[in-house]
Amino acid sequence: GTSTGGASNFTSGKIYRAQIYNGINGTLAADFDPTRTTQASTSFAASTGETWTINGRGFIYAAPVYLGYLAEEARTNLCLQSEDLNTTWGVTAATISTNAMTAPDGASTADKIQEDATSAQHYARQSIVKAASAIQYSFTCWMKAAERGFGYLMIDDGGGANYVLASWNLSTGAVVVGPTTNGTFTGGAASAAKAYPNGWWRCTIVGTTNTAVTVRPIIAPSVTGSDNFNYAGSAGSGIYAWGGQLEAGAFATSYIPTAAATVTRA
Repeated sequence: GTSTGGASNFTSGKIYRAQIYNGINGTLAADFDPTRTTQASTSFAASTGETWTINGRGFIYAAPVYLGYLAEEARTNLCLQSEDLNTTWGVTAATISTNAMTAPDGASTADKIQEDATSAQHYARQSIVKAASAIQYSFTCWMKAAERGFGYLMIDDGGGANYVLASWNLSTGAVVVGPTTNGTFTGGAASAAKAYPNGWWRCTIVGTTNTAVTVRPIIAPSVTGSDNFNYAGSAGSGIYAWGGQLEAGAFATSYIPTAAATVTRA
């Protein structure tokens, strides 16, 4: 059932109207109205979905979004400013063009990681303080091709020698390299990226750190997907990125947006 104006009155045996909302951007995704026997106008554009009836009554209007019930454990996104790579995030041999692309949630908040013209590793990163113990993390980020058609995700300890990394083809979502584990990091894991509309891919890498007290999530464009994001750059070229999420755990969970502080899903 649904509530109107913050109140609801449920009666046994009565069928109520049901609405399903998109968990990413909060838009209405499906609407079942048992009082209707003919299709009426809805908030959806005519081209967005299909309609069904149940026993001849009530129409369901469904938009083409990912639907389903999701129950998850408590997790914390340790990345600050998950949608703004030009703040807490730093860059190496690169710049950030902010709000350069429409993000997976429909807002104009996706940034572009733009390489400079040097021969170097080109990337965005964030340094996060952790306990002096080995911790398993998953790092996820949405990436989209621009001038570069491949993207890397990496977790390291800030020194460059200990890490887990993988790269993806941003046209197919396939893993190109990895997961590669180096030094005192262990347990690297990565799989094919999950496709989202408009060319976006949610990529995930998992690894267990050493006992250093710093962990860094890294996002990088790539020319070939096998160059360790180290190449002669072309100023302004790069990829789009949005929704960076580092969380302690053996697998990624749904997106938890952050601003100036970490956020925990209860």
